[in-house]
Order: sequence, then C-alpha cells, then structure tokens
Amino acid sequence: MRKSILAVAVLGLIAAAALPSTASAVSSYYTSQGCSGCHGATPTTCNGCHQHGPSGLAGSLSATTLTPGQGFNVSVTAGSRSGWWRAAVLDAANNVVGQVSMTASGTATVAVTAPATAGTYTWKAAWYGNQYGGPSGAWVADPGNSNHGYRTVTLPAFTVAAVQAPAPVAGLSAATLAFGNVTVGQSTTRTASVTNTGNAALSVTAVTPCTNTVPPFGITPSAGFSVAAGGSQVLTVSFAPTSSGAVTGCFDISTNDAAHATLRLSVTGTGAAVPTPSASLTPATVAFGNLAAGQASTLTATVRNTGAAPLSVSGVTACDSSNAAALTVSPTAAFTVAAGGSQALTVRFAPTAAGAAAACWNVATNDPANASLQLRATGTGTAVVPTAPIASLAPATLGFGNVTVGQSASLTATVGNTGTAALAVSGVTACAGTNAAALSITPTAAFSVAAGGRQVLTVRFAPTAAGAAAACWNVATNDPANASLQLNVSGTGVAVTPPPTGCTGCHAIPPATGRHAKHQGEGVGCGTCHGSGYSSTAVNAATHNDGTKNVAAAAGFNATSRTCANSCHGSETWGGTVTPPPPPPPTGGSCTSCHAIPPATGRHALHKSEGVGCRSCHGSGYSTTTVASATHQNGKVNLSTRSGWRVTSRTCANSCHDSERWSTSTSTSHDDGDDREDDDFVLTADEEAAAGGCSSAGASTSLLGLLGVGALGLLRRRRRA
Repeated sequence: MRKSILAVAVLGLIAAAALPSTASAVSSYYTSQGCSGCHGATPTTCNGCHQHGPSGLAGSLSATTLTPGQGFNVSVTAGSRSGWWRAAVLDAANNVVGQVSMTASGTATVAVTAPATAGTYTWKAAWYGNQYGGPSGAWVADPGNSNHGYRTVTLPAFTVAAVQAPAPVAGLSAATLAFGNVTVGQSTTRTASVTNTGNAALSVTAVTPCTNTVPPFGITPSAGFSVAAGGSQVLTVSFAPTSSGAVTGCFDISTNDAAHATLRLSVTGTGAAVPTPSASLTPATVAFGNLAAGQASTLTATVRNTGAAPLSVSGVTACDSSNAAALTVSPTAAFTVAAGGSQALTVRFAPTAAGAAAACWNVATNDPANASLQLRATGTGTAVVPTAPIASLAPATLGFGNVTVGQSASLTATVGNTGTAALAVSGVTACAGTNAAALSITPTAAFSVAAGGRQVLTVRFAPTAAGAAAACWNVATNDPANASLQLNVSGTGVAVTPPPTGCTGCHAIPPATGRHAKHQGEGVGCGTCHGSGYSSTAVNAATHNDGTKNVAAAAGFNATSRTCANSCHGSETWGGTVTPPPPPPPTGGSCTSCHAIPPATGRHALHKSEGVGCRSCHGSGYSTTTVASATHQNGKVNLSTRSGWRVTSRTCANSCHDSERWSTSTSTSHDDGDDREDDDFVLTADEEAAAGGCSSAGASTSLLGLLGVGALGLLRRRRRA
C-alpha cells in the first residue's frame, strides 16, 4: 500500500514538471531571470514578459478599403501593466508586417502597408513577449527566441481594390428632340447636350446624319470636338420644313467611350401649311328705307377674318362714280383684322332731297380667295311733312253740384295734343268777368304738351258760404285752329245744420220706425245695435250726423242681405222688417221661464216619449234644466253640427234620421224609395208657423219646430213598421 502511494506521488511530480510554469509578475523577477542581459537593466518591466493584465488584447484598423501599397495604421491595446512592451501586426501567414516598441502602457499605433495585390485580407494585432505572459489570444512562437513569441487577436477584414485607369463616360441630355408644327418656309431650333461623367476627356470624332436624314434638319457642331471630364457640349438642331407633313430623322455622335461608342439623337417635326386669312362681309347690302330729307341715319356692316393669318385691307373705295352723295362709309383707309377678329364699316345716309339713293364700295383684301368684297347701300329720301299741334280740352264744363260749406272738392279737365308738334300753352287766365273766389285752378303758368301727350288741369271748389258759384278760364295755345280753349265751372255751397244734442230733437226714444220699440221692450240698449256712443240721450256723430241710421260694425247688420250676425240673431234673415229677438233666458239657464219642457211646439213631446234627450238633437249643453247660451240665447233653437239639420234641403243626416227628407206639402212623397204616402210628414198649421220662423210669435222656436216635425214623422214610420 505504501509503495502504491509513493508511485502516485512520483508520477504527480513528473507531470507537474512537464507543464508550463506561470511566472509571477514581480519586478525583481526581471533581473533574477537574466532578462536584463538582453533587454537592459533599466527600466525593469512586467509588460516586457507578460501581456498587459486583465483588459486583454485588442486591435483596430484606420481604414478598411485601400488601394495596392497604400499605408494605413493598426491600433493595438494590450492591457494596463506598467513598463515598456512591444506591439506587432501579423499578416495571414503570421509574417510580421509591422511592429513598434512602447516605453509605457497604453495603445500602440503600428504603421503598415496594404498588399500590392487586390483582394480581401484579414490580419492580426499582436503583443510580443514571454510564452507564459497570459492566457488571452492565440500564440505564434518566435522560432529565433525560445519561449518567446506573439500573443494575437484577429483584426477586422479590409479590402484592397485595384486602381482603375482614367476613362470618359459619354451621354446625351435628351435622346429625342420634337419640333412639333413649324410653318413651311420658317425655321426653329432645339438643343441637346453631349455629357462626360467620366474621369478622362471625351473625344467626339464626328456628328453625322443617319441614313435618309436630310434637310430640313441640320446640326451644329458637326465636326469633332472634345468634352472635358465632368463637362458637356451643346448641340443645336434646326428644323426648316419646305413642305407640309411629318418628318423624322436622327444624328449619330461617334465617341472614344468604349461603352458608348455611338450616341444617337432622334429628331421629329411637322411642316405646317402657311396660314392665310379668310375674309367675309356681312351684310353685303344695307337698306335704309325711307328717311325724311334733312335727317340722318347709320347702319353697319362687318368685315370678318376667320382665317389663321392677319387680314390686310388696303382700302375701301367706291365701285364707280355713281355713288349718291347722301351715302358715305367709314373707315376708308387701310386697316388690319387679326385672325378671328372683325372690323365694322359704318354707312351713313343723310338725304337732302326726296328721291332714291344707292352706293357701292369695294373692300380690297390680301385673301387670295376674296381679294375684293363688295358693300352696297340703298335708301330713299322723303319730303318733309309740316308738323303742327292740335289742342283739345275735355271736358269743357265742370259741375261740382252741392258742396258743404267749409268742405272742398276737386275735379279735373285735360288739355290734349293730338298733333305732330309740341303744344305750347302760354298760360291759364280768367275769362272776362268775375270768377267766384271759391273756385280755383292749377296750373296757371305756361306749360308744354308733347305731341300725343296731355296735361291735367285741377279745379278746386271750397265754398265758404251757401249759394251758387261759377268761373271761367281761357287756356291760350299755339294751335292756330284752337288758340284759346275755354273751361267753365259751376257749383253750389250748402250749409249744414248740426243735429241737436239729444235724440228727441229729431224723433222719439225709441223711434217709432222699425223694431226700435220692440228692442227697447226686450231690454236691448241703443248701443247694442248702433254701437259705441249711442244711448237714450246721445248719438255718435261719426255714424249718425249724415242723416242715416247706421248700425255699428259690431252689431253686424247687413242691409243688403237683411241679416244681423251678432250675438243675438246669429245669421237669421228677415223679410221686409227685422224681427227683434226674444229676451235672453234668465240667469241660471232655466228652460221653463220661456216654454214648457218639452216645448209644446213641433215634435218635442214625441221625441221625449221615444226617450230622445234634448242634447241628441240640440247638442252639448242642453238638458231639461239648461241650454247652451252659444246656440240658444240669440232666439234660435240651433241644432248642433252633429245633428246635421239642413234648412235648405230639409234633411237631418244624424244618427237617427240618416238623410231622409220631409216636405211642407201634403202632395209630396218621401224621398227614400218608400212608395207609401208620407202623410206622417205633413206639417200642421202650427208646425208650419213654427218652421217659418218669421213671425214674432214663432221666432223663438222656428228651427226646433221644424226638427220636431221631421223627427216625429220618422219616429212614427219606424213605430208603424
């Protein structure tokens, strides 16, 4: 057992001796190990034998794209220990291509040169020292120095690019030049540029037209030329068509650019026909018709140019010597009309005597198709017709009749002129004698009335006293046949006697006429019918002083239709006289104050015996104790709209009777198709009186009586059936 343990110990010692030893980084070690024999005694260093401490080894390039043989720098960092040290750069084959010794710690800059051959390379940054100097980086041994070598780290790759020989690069700024339309016989130019974007001069040896490219295209310069690197040369191409139509062509530009030995410039254009003017004249004849001698008139004709070129008119001249002197034209001098424009020619006719006149003018133009346009004019001078005014006065007499003293009235007369010249009125003056002061006229100053016109004369009558008044005025004119027109006026002033303060000055209260006494007996006051301002002692002068018994608008009396649509009568109509309404129902609306319940008239009793309530026929608000004042208080027994009683057709279209009809004669049969005689519907004398509604005795129940008759008959028929 002991022998075995001893053997293991011996083997361990042998293995430990075979392993590389790691030197401790102490400055005394530099001297004791004999390093100073080669490197010098001072200064001592750790970095000379050991890699720079914990930060490790690193490197970087100053450039990654290089040209063959171009110098560049490699930065090497090897740690932080003190003392001198050596940095190196190795190529891919571990050849040292550069190195530098540093006197202190930090970053070393190693200058190197790029390979002469183009390509991509990967080199190494290195620290040179003892093999046992540190664990980081790959180790490259120095074959000439035992236990020494290079601790390395791979640098970024870099590229060496071969240097290109200088060369031109040719181009054109435009591959095609388009001229569009160019008028035949004219010329225009366009330009393009030869460019050189290379780094050597561009040589253009020739500029030649392509096959079949002949005038009208031309180019300059056509000889050879040179374009410096980065420069350009302008080429000017001309197009001068000699005929109309489209033309194409091209030019070849020969260069020393191997990649662009020939540049081609294409050209296009169209020869356009020469524009010409197109002349016209409208109208070709102007006719003045008849024109009185001594007067003048003008008409126009128009020269138009619908062509594409200016129209030149060299002048407007008479066709011959027969032109009438009364006819003239302007302008006659030369003028120009732009394409699409026009020029007016003004012809004037000024006859000096009666008779026909004619003229003709030539308008000379540069339009080959219309070199001369002809304008004709005609007219007839007529003799001058003498003119004169013709005066009239209508009416010649004005009668005012009676006008109340203190009031005024106006009437008018008209001075007319039916002649052909202005009528001059020198003034309006009183005739011989004395005009009444109450009568006056305007205007009295001079005035003029145009031919066909008129002037109104206003006469005013304002009597200040009772009695007849008269006046006369002369209207002096320049009409030889009516040199003086006479206007006669008359009127009478009448005095007005105001009514006495009270009504009894004219009539009793109430007046004995009409239904005044009846209304007063029913308690109807004067103001109810006649309106505000009327009482037993006073009247309203605004509606009574004129002698009539006007009823105020509020009362609603219509004298024409003889109806009084106020709160008493509704829209009832009276024959020759107005029937006064019955007194209103007593306060509280009790029906028995006027009639029994049901009333004895008509068919009220029969309706009640059939169980028909008051409101069934008379509407809402009616019962055995109340009435609706809106439809009953005015003296009528009005049926509601729902009941549907029609006075004219004598039908009642409610839910009881539908549209049956009753007659007021015993000879009339029922209209509903029943062939039985309708004796049930004949009105008795009392019913007839109740239905009429015109007498004072039956006015209060007129419509109700009529309803009673119809309703009773229908109920009898139904009961009999």
